[in-house]
Amino acid sequence: MFLLIVSFSLFANGEWADNDSKAVVKIEEKELSAFSGLNLETKTKEGELFTSSISTPITKSDALNSQINAWIQKQQNEFMKEVKINEAFINKDKRAHLNINIDTAKVNDHIYSLTLESYQYTGRASGKKEIQPFTINLETEKVLALQHVVKDNTEKKIASLVKKEILADNNLVMYVFEDILNEVLKEPSEWKWSLNKDGFTLHFDESEIAAGAAGSVNIEIPIEKMAPYLDEEILEGLKEKTVDELPEEVTPDNVDLDPDKKVVALTFDDGPHPKVTPEILSTLDEFDAKATFFMLGNQAEYYPSVAQEVAQEGHEIGNHTTSHMNLTNLNKEEIIKEIQTSNQLIKKASGQTPSVFRPPYGAFNEDVKEYIKEKNTPLVLWSVDSLDWQSRNANDVNKKVKEEIVSGSIILLHDIHPSTAEALPKLLESLEREGYQFITISQLLSLQGQSGVGPHYGKTK
Repeated sequence: MFLLIVSFSLFANGEWADNDSKAVVKIEEKELSAFSGLNLETKTKEGELFTSSISTPITKSDALNSQINAWIQKQQNEFMKEVKINEAFINKDKRAHLNINIDTAKVNDHIYSLTLESYQYTGRASGKKEIQPFTINLETEKVLALQHVVKDNTEKKIASLVKKEILADNNLVMYVFEDILNEVLKEPSEWKWSLNKDGFTLHFDESEIAAGAAGSVNIEIPIEKMAPYLDEEILEGLKEKTVDELPEEVTPDNVDLDPDKKVVALTFDDGPHPKVTPEILSTLDEFDAKATFFMLGNQAEYYPSVAQEVAQEGHEIGNHTTSHMNLTNLNKEEIIKEIQTSNQLIKKASGQTPSVFRPPYGAFNEDVKEYIKEKNTPLVLWSVDSLDWQSRNANDVNKKVKEEIVSGSIILLHDIHPSTAEALPKLLESLEREGYQFITISQLLSLQGQSGVGPHYGKTK
């Protein structure tokens, strides 16, 4: 096992930092990630002025982690600066939001292309997006430059391919400033690029080469067109066919309900986590309890074996979006992408089709409800917030739940905090003594005679 110390800055109004100014991230030697040598940590934050979700790729190289974290820290600093400037226009009903998510592509056994995207909403009509790709070599512990993946003196030909793709796009070309595009393409060392088995992508930030209405621009050159210009080792890695071993379709177990017992639905958000989720599963098994896990698509993609374990042990799986985006800051197309992509990633990882949906931060609007209704998926919130994300203390979690629980409650927990796993045995033991049985969300809704989209909250005192 090794330790990575990640420092978080403190901000006066936004109260950015976690409980501690330094967070210690422990990555087990046991390989659980689907991307060998890479792990993913997703940290969420909820405050009066803003919400945030930041997914950070973690390697065994301090040098690589440092470069990636420097970009993430820069985004945090810029975001907080904007929050302070626009504080008068931000309130609890329309909070600012920072989301940093990652698209991970394997080039070969030791080279990965990581595309980080930052989305900042600070009161503008639409959010600001910025992309930063990192193509990393885990063996050499280096971030690769373009010259490391393409043949010598081929940059001009690649630039020509990119320009042709842009000018052939009738929806884009009307916004493009061709003179600026030509200047940008003359500087290959400044390009933002990424690679995957489909092709080579050049990324342009909003207003970099086109009018702001075009948004950020991503131009992908198909791999067959790029093949003559790619380094042979890189090309061979991209050509390798990977066979996806999809898990068998799994459905959650039904618990035999005892009519003389009270019922409660335990729900866990933001996983799966490679260490915390298995600990929680072990405790649930000990108490013969079933729960509902609202997974993030990105986390399920990184830890499919953990997602499979959740499904195989008979628990219900819900959709919590791909990257924990605050959906109320997105347009309908972006909302659909967040939910749809997550469904696909979770199903591919776990073998179970998500049967319920929970929006991050409990934030939704009519666009969210309309799409969820089309998919005939219940929108599920909660009636008891354990505040485990805030306290990070097992005793406080137990105390909070015991104060508010009644039969028919939906309890909000998170399977990403070790303190939650620590709290669970004592919590389940005390609730079992009080006559509670632990069931899934779908069972609870059925028992309560509730149907349709909802939203569904569960019983309160």
